[in-house]
Formats: sequence, C-alpha cells, structure tokens
Amino acid sequence: MAHVAQPVRQGGALALLIGAACGLLVQIAHLTGHVFVNLDFGVHYDYAREYAAAMAAGDLWPRWAMQAQAGLGEPGLLYYAPLYYVFTGLVSQVVGNVWAAMQIVEIAASALLGYFSFRLIALYVPGPRALLAPVLACLSPMLVMLHLEFNGYPWACAITPLAGYCWAILRPRARDMLINIPAIAALALTVMTHTVTGLMAVIVTAPLVLCSLTGNRRSPLDWRRLAAPVVTIAGGLALSAVYLFPAFTSQSMIDSAVWRTSYTPFDAFSLPIVTAWRFGMRWAAFQWPISLVMIAAAVLGAWLIWREHDDKLLPLRLPISLIAGAAIVLSIELSYPLWLIDSPLRDVQFPHRFLTILTPLLPLLVLAPSGNQRWSRRILWLLALAGVAMAVLTLAKATIAEGKRPDLSERSLPTYNGLDEYRTRWTPHHVMSRTLAERGSDCVNGRLSCAKPGRTSSGIAWRTIASKPGRYRLPLYYFPAWRLTIDGHPVAIDADPATGLVRAQLPAGPSLLDFSWQPLPQERAGLAISAAMLLGLILVALARSAPFQTRRRDIRDLEPVHQRL
Repeated sequence: MAHVAQPVRQGGALALLIGAACGLLVQIAHLTGHVFVNLDFGVHYDYAREYAAAMAAGDLWPRWAMQAQAGLGEPGLLYYAPLYYVFTGLVSQVVGNVWAAMQIVEIAASALLGYFSFRLIALYVPGPRALLAPVLACLSPMLVMLHLEFNGYPWACAITPLAGYCWAILRPRARDMLINIPAIAALALTVMTHTVTGLMAVIVTAPLVLCSLTGNRRSPLDWRRLAAPVVTIAGGLALSAVYLFPAFTSQSMIDSAVWRTSYTPFDAFSLPIVTAWRFGMRWAAFQWPISLVMIAAAVLGAWLIWREHDDKLLPLRLPISLIAGAAIVLSIELSYPLWLIDSPLRDVQFPHRFLTILTPLLPLLVLAPSGNQRWSRRILWLLALAGVAMAVLTLAKATIAEGKRPDLSERSLPTYNGLDEYRTRWTPHHVMSRTLAERGSDCVNGRLSCAKPGRTSSGIAWRTIASKPGRYRLPLYYFPAWRLTIDGHPVAIDADPATGLVRAQLPAGPSLLDFSWQPLPQERAGLAISAAMLLGLILVALARSAPFQTRRRDIRDLEPVHQRL
C-alpha cells in the first residue's frame, strides 16, 4: 500500500501547484485592476469589508452589516453563508487589503480544487494523466465565468468543498461506510461557503439511495447503501447548523419573500427552447454555450464509462451517473413541472446552477474512459478542450475588453444600499427609501446630538447628548438580537413603528450607548446541534482508530473458540 500512496501523495502536491497556477491565471484580470462591476461584485466586496472591519474590532463572526441600508444596518451576515467572508477577513488582517485578500482566498480555493480533483481521478486513472484533472476543473468555463463575469465569489469558492464531497462519496471505501466522516465534513463546508451549492449537493445526492438495489445475491437490498446518503446529508446539515439553523428558522424576521418574487426559475434553464420563447433568457452564455459543452461532455463521458470493461470502474458507473444525471435533468427545461412546486428546489432560483455539480465531476468523466471507442473519445476530448477555450476567452475578454478599474483603496467603508431581502420585518413597507428612514433618526433631525458610531467586539457604540430626557429614535434598525446599555446599565428598546429604527429612553446630558449582539435562541440551538454533531464524529473517528480496533481484535482473540464460532 505504501508504494501506491507515495505517488498519490507526490501527485497531490503537484496538483495543488497546478490548481494554484490556474487560479492565479484566472485572477490575472483582477490582479491587473480589471473588474466587471455589477450588483454581485458590490455585495461581496462590501460584505468582505464588513467582516474585515468587524474582525479588526474583535468580532470574529459578525452577524450585522453595519454600513448597509445607508448606515442603518441589516442582518444580512446572519443569513449569508459565512466561510468565504471569514477567510477573507482573516487574510485581510495580515495583508492589510480586503481586495487582495479576496484574490488570495480564491487562488487558495483553486489550489484545493485542483487537489481534490486529482484525488478523485487518481482513484480510477493511474499515471500522469490524472494531473490533467486540476486544469479541467479549475479552468471550467462556468467556474471562470463565476469568478470574472458573474462575480459570484462565494459560489465559485464553494466548488472546492463540493469537489471534496464528490471525492468522499465516490471513492471505493465509501461503498461500505454508513458514517462517511469526510463526506459529512465536506458537505457542511459547502453549505457554509454557499448555501445554494450545498442545497444542490443535497438534492443530487438523494438519488444515491438507488445504489442500495445493487446488493449481493443473498441480500438484493443493501441497507447500508440505502441509509448512507441519508446519514451523510443529515450529518452535513447538522454540522453546518451553527449557521444554517438560525438562517432558516429566523427568516420571518426579514423580507425573505424577495428571494422568490425577484428571482424566478422559468427564464434560467439550460438549453432552453420552449421556456426561452415563453419567458426569455436570463444569461445566454450560461444557458447555451457553456451548458451545451458541459452537458454533452458529461453525457458522453458517462456513456463511455458504462462501456468500459475495466473492473475498477464498475463501482463508479451507477453513482456518478445518478449524480450527473440528476444535475442535468434539474438543469434543463424538462424539469419545468418540478419548479412549479413550492419546495426547497425553488430556493436554488436558477436551474442552470445545477451545472455547478458537474464542475468537479467532468475531469473524471473525461479522463476515466480509455477503451476502444476512438471517435467517441475524440469527441469527448474536443468538448473538454472547447470548455477550456471558453474559459480562456472569458479571461481575455474580462482582461482586455470589459474590465473597469474601480477604486479599491482601503479607506473607511462607506454606507451602501444593502439588499431588500434583508430589510427587517419591523421596517414598514412604505419606508422604501433608506434616506427617509435615516432622516427619521433623532441624530439626523437634530433632536439628539450623536458622535460618529464606532464598532466594538460585539456590536456598535456611540456617544450622545440629549437636551432633556425622553424616548429617542437612534440611527440603527431594530432587531431582537440587539441589547442596549447606557453608561453600563441595561435599557429596554423597541422598534419605532414609523421607521423601524431602534427606540430607547435616554437621560438628559451625555451618554455612552453600547449596542451588543446577543445570540438569538435559534443561534444557540444551531451551535448546540453543530457541537453535538462534531462530538459524535470525533467519537466515531476515535472508534475507528488503529489502537481501538487493535484492542477489539485482541479481546476477540481471547474469547473461547466456540464463542467465536
């Protein structure tokens, strides 16, 4: 076994370098200051700067975007998957620049994507050919488009733990594992990097229960294989509950209906024909050329794997076909009836997003077949090369033709609009203008003198001077997690019904107002679920460790022979 593990270990290091080099290539446009500025760029850049500012103040996992909604704030960081911003914020504390930290995190994600792509392909493809996997994965046209044209940075980085998840569930050892610890951990990381990608991974993993039908002659139904996907999904969701549970169970506190009213799936199918005529198309590049290349390569690659006579590929055929098949079917307009149902599928918003699942699988589908189907193999390689060519053309287009040069210097974070879906439910719908709500603050209309607020390790604080005692409206949106102390004494707060701002009783004269974030009950419950799941996985890992297994064998050897029989 050691002589097999050593080349894989060496190849893994080389795959890391290849992935990093591809990631650096993709980031050339950004490194040279060419950025395609759109709504998503602004959202992710502003949120990354919110995390960096909060971490500089001592808050390692902020829940409130202080400068959003014209400086009145929004709880968007409670609801948006945190890991991309956490890593970006930590790196920015070292390099001193948020934009540079974002690129470092994305290059590191590409390096790890290359590594996991190699580890997956090395299970089935020996030799140097496996080192092509990092190139095919990191230069996938959809991934490059996400980095450069769509600016979906967390979405793009989520493909890295997704690749780890695919490796964990498709490796031969996974066939006999009821509790697949690497798969559970990778699914949790995917969810906490980009929730929608995690949701898609859950949806396309569910058909793996069909693998339970491929049992042996004595037991046609393999109960371990039937339960394994359920345990993996439940374990991954439980491990990510520290973020996921409060994000989903407290959505009544925000205007989350915007997610489904502003974004509908019917104009975002891959390879649309009827729906394109009926509803139009949202992003033609994603929906036709990129979708066509990726779907054609996946279908042809899966077909060739089924025709292979290599026994090593036998365990791979059904699971990879089920995963890729589910992703493709849900991506195209044949799945239109399913999108009419009010189910978690609608939270994916755009059907073509399911092609994200194919990104870490395509290298395996392209490289694994090696039989005598010469013309089919040539077509498959042409499709793979067409995908890389699309990625390179996207990179050239972003660098030369489209990229702007926004001011990304690190000055103080200005106020920005924020997102309507994160408006608190205490904000009246007629208060659609952030300026109107801001003017409702007594700090703005002159009833109260307020110094510039400053961040603290748990929230925000500022000094005020009131000419007389009274109930004042403060320039901060109300949210149940806020707790206020005035000069160290707790004070009750509520929401002003006219504006949704925090309202509190202040004494006359100068005061120090300190708003601290106290975790919601949903946050505490999510932390408890994740902690319990983590402890359970640690105990399972210890039970599987060599000393424990050796002790079990030693005890068994001491049993009388007739008991063992």
